[in-house]
Amino acid sequence: MLHRTNYLALVGGGRNPKFPQNKVIIWDDLKHRPALSLEFLSPILNVLLSRTRIVVVLKNKVHVYAFSSPPARIAGYETVDNVYGIAALAGHVLAFPSRSEGQIQIVNLSSGEGNLVSIVRAHRGPIRCLALSQDGEVVASASETGTIVRLHSTSNTALIHEFRRGLDRAVIYSMAFSQTSNRLAILSDKNTLHVFDTSAMTNRRHVLSKVPLLPSYFSSEWSFVSARVSGSRGVLGWSSEDSIIVVWVTDECRWEKYVIVEREIPPSSSDSSLENRWELAREAWRGFDGLSYS
Repeated sequence: MLHRTNYLALVGGGRNPKFPQNKVIIWDDLKHRPALSLEFLSPILNVLLSRTRIVVVLKNKVHVYAFSSPPARIAGYETVDNVYGIAALAGHVLAFPSRSEGQIQIVNLSSGEGNLVSIVRAHRGPIRCLALSQDGEVVASASETGTIVRLHSTSNTALIHEFRRGLDRAVIYSMAFSQTSNRLAILSDKNTLHVFDTSAMTNRRHVLSKVPLLPSYFSSEWSFVSARVSGSRGVLGWSSEDSIIVVWVTDECRWEKYVIVEREIPPSSSDSSLENRWELAREAWRGFDGLSYS
């Protein structure tokens, strides 16, 4: 969906698809009819929309079109095998896997046909998940290992943060920055929702983090709050700086809302480790069939 407008990008899928899998329909929900369409030679894995661009992700290529009638092709970029359709778009900044494993291609779409391109060498293994900050200045990435999430600047490719999700392998299905980009939410197949602070020292660190010459594990930043969730495959979004929405992509379609709450510490408490402790609590949920409510 294009922001809060009446335009939606539709691609055929499921058991009885209305449209073919190699065709994207830009649907005008106000007029209840297709506004634009694009057809390709291979299945479409992802579609991203902005007010001026249509980005179509195929297995080995990313196509960029002007959001016009008819759509005018602006550019095309080759990628490594991208079977999950991984890509992110924020304003005029587009991010997707490069032609080499573990690398991210950053494209500045504001420069027209001469789009500025830079490469971020983010991971050793294949990229599994990407997210861009609201202003497009930071890209978050995770590899198929799923233990480390790295944040890089999209302007100079410098490493900004390195967050540790956990020690064992995991599939990270979704990541999302808050509106201010000060927080990053991460959802994995470990049935855990993590939230990292990208602007302050709220994140947890190992007690030995300041000891020199120790492995990088001890200097890692861990999430400042997390919660066990009932699913793993879902899509994340923020409704406010403290509220996270999870839309689960399962047979039982539903959404859940989690809120970040600061715990009240009793004045008489002698345990200093409880200071600045946070809680991620489920506040509401609802099934898409309208039969289940919080």
